[in-house]
Amino acid sequence: MAWFTGTTFNFHPGFTELVRACVALKPTRLRQIRRGSAAKRFHQVLRREGGETLQDVLAAASTTLLANFTASLGRDSDAVQAALNLPWTTSPVEGQVSRIKTIKRTIYGRADFDLLRARVLQAA
Repeated sequence: MAWFTGTTFNFHPGFTELVRACVALKPTRLRQIRRGSAAKRFHQVLRREGGETLQDVLAAASTTLLANFTASLGRDSDAVQAALNLPWTTSPVEGQVSRIKTIKRTIYGRADFDLLRARVLQAA
């Protein structure tokens, strides 16, 4: 997987052999991924490393195996660019929603809304 992401991983030897066998079947696809390194360039844009813009990376990746992915990002390019440029994040809200859903799942079928409300307010 290091050839794809630029990061080394320690996989189970059986998985590594399976990946090698799959790659041996499609060597042209592997060369396409290595040559373009579109995933690595996109990763650098997300990490704000390097000087490339999102539009440059999407245009370059549209001829690689990531063409479907880049087409879907291109349809929402304004939203993606805003997410890259703006300092705001929805992570705290998503964390609270996840916490409330977990509490809701634990009392499903056992109690009514009053207990759910009490548990949510108690945990906060």
